[in-house]
Amino acid sequence: MERKDWEHVGMVAGGVVLGLAARAFLKSRTMEKAMVSTTAAALRAQKCAEESSASFQAKADDIVAAAREQNRLWEKEAASEAAEKKAAQAPVEDKAE
Repeated sequence: MERKDWEHVGMVAGGVVLGLAARAFLKSRTMEKAMVSTTAAALRAQKCAEESSASFQAKADDIVAAAREQNRLWEKEAASEAAEKKAAQAPVEDKAE
């Protein structure tokens, strides 16, 4: 066998040994405690993110409502200005005759 073939055999054997060691390590009590702690921290982070999301959604709803109200007032003002402009352009009848 060539050197390249032996490298492949060595890689496979190393992977098997590493896999067996990792399996034993993952079954250990220390690793179980670490996984439980990590999962608990992830769940706390998820809860915090959900609360922040709800707060942001409520704030966004308030902003959208205020923007709609502002647009409604602006449209009302623009309509009244257009009516005033149209009334000012209408010909004035002379009632003195």
